[in-house]
Amino acid sequence: MDIDAESQHLEEVVADLEKLASSLRVDDENVTASPATIIEASPYFDGDNWRRHAAPTDSELSLLLLQENAAGYSEKLVSASVDQRVNRSASVDQRVNRSDPGNANVEDERSRLLVHYVGGSLTFLLQIALLAWGVRQLRSVLARRRQMRSQQLKSNSMLCRPVDFPKFASLSPGAVQKLVELYAAQHLLIDVRCPEAFTKDLLPLDHVINIPEAELITTLELLDNMWGMRFPMAKKPNKNDLLVFLSTRGHRAERAALMCADLGYNGCCILSGGIEGLCSLSNDLRHLQPTFLNRDAVATILQMAHDNSSKISASGLRVIDVRRHDERALYGHIPGSVHLPVEEWPKALAIEELVWKRNYHFLKIGHDDVVILYSRKNKRASWAFQLAKDAGIHRCYVYKQGTFGWRLDPIVLAYDSYDSGDAPPEPTNFTLETIDLETAELELQQARLLSI
Repeated sequence: MDIDAESQHLEEVVADLEKLASSLRVDDENVTASPATIIEASPYFDGDNWRRHAAPTDSELSLLLLQENAAGYSEKLVSASVDQRVNRSASVDQRVNRSDPGNANVEDERSRLLVHYVGGSLTFLLQIALLAWGVRQLRSVLARRRQMRSQQLKSNSMLCRPVDFPKFASLSPGAVQKLVELYAAQHLLIDVRCPEAFTKDLLPLDHVINIPEAELITTLELLDNMWGMRFPMAKKPNKNDLLVFLSTRGHRAERAALMCADLGYNGCCILSGGIEGLCSLSNDLRHLQPTFLNRDAVATILQMAHDNSSKISASGLRVIDVRRHDERALYGHIPGSVHLPVEEWPKALAIEELVWKRNYHFLKIGHDDVVILYSRKNKRASWAFQLAKDAGIHRCYVYKQGTFGWRLDPIVLAYDSYDSGDAPPEPTNFTLETIDLETAELELQQARLLSI
């Protein structure tokens, strides 16, 4: 139960207590509203014996819990009740003296009045005191809850780090399909439609969660334990994870992406064409495979580019490392390569050339450039290949073995896979190998990267 629900519950309890207090309020000069009437109407009295409620209401339960803390009130009430008893006893004595001394009913009336007013007055005053004390305590709790809620809203409304332009990117149905199949980057697929539409349509994607557009901001601000209770199979995203928003035609997904970008999420994406476009995706696009190059071919063309060989027919050659920053820094990189992390590819392909050069320190990829992508093995590079193809970069290749199978340079270390935030593993031992130049040149000629 969150703070708003608890506060609403407490306000209902206060209302019940105030109603009970008003029903117990008695005018001492009015005989018809005597304490006996209140006792007879009490839910704890059945006419002959006192009894307990099987299921007390919230107000009655609050009174029972507060009785232990009302000792100070009880002492004052007992003193007031004794004074009231003495006054009423004197009044009865005066009535007895004025009546017939031989009347036997006078003494019975005196005893009945004493018992009647002693029990009724004390119970009534104690209930009123407990109600007043309880209402005051509950109101103070409500005031603290409101203050905590206002502070929380104030902290949540603090300015976030502005995201890089553009605020969100569009992913093709094939790119979304590949992202899920390869798990190329930390991501979360969010369907922002209403729950009825989400349960009605069976999406051809795994691990999609449903957060309606109206609940998106409050849901993303949940604490980790609350998020885990609502979505046990999905990890709460951080600010740099890819958030892919899905809707029927994409309009609600765009609004959701803008809202999350304003919260500081830098990896917002939408499904281009919406869910309708995903469902109509052909099998040919679903199974688009990258063009692979082996290690010797990649090493050979890099050496030729370094030597400015005339045999290269690849203009604008780029060998791009798509791993994370920590992997590149800790385990080295292939000499002659540049760096662009795979989670930044969706938005990077949409920025202008000057911004690209400022952010990544190399020229932006052109449609006719030759691009060779590599990662630790080839999953992330294969997804970047899909994104490059969607952007119109046709001469794109993937280094098949990745840095794990390079083994041509001792500064490029092999290592096991690990997630961001985990402890980096120790490098894997390997033996240096040599290039098979003849096989490498033949492969490059078949890929039309070398002139015959």
